[in-house]
Amino acid sequence: MDTYHKSMKELVKAALDEDIGPGDLTSLGCLEPNPAKAKIVAKCNGVLSGVEPALLVFRMTDSANVVRFLLKDGDQFTGGDTIAEIEGLNLSI
Repeated sequence: MDTYHKSMKELVKAALDEDIGPGDLTSLGCLEPNPAKAKIVAKCNGVLSGVEPALLVFRMTDSANVVRFLLKDGDQFTGGDTIAEIEGLNLSI
C-alpha cells in the first residue's frame, strides 16, 4: 500500500473512531438492523471531490455496504442530481 492510501486509511479510521467509537448508541438503541437503500443528492451546484475516501468510509463502517457513485471526482453536478446510491443495513448507512 502506498503512503497516500495508507495515510487516507489512517485518517478515515481516526475520524470514524472519534465520531462513532464503539457504535452509534442512538441508532443501536432505536433501530433494528434492516436492509436499506439511500442516495447522496446534491443540494446545490458543485464539483465532486472525495469519492475514494467516501468509499473507504462506507467499506470501513460495514464491508457489506454496496456503494455506486454515478459521478467521478472532477465531474460537475447541479442541485438535485443523485451523486451516489448506497445499499446496506440501516445501522451502517
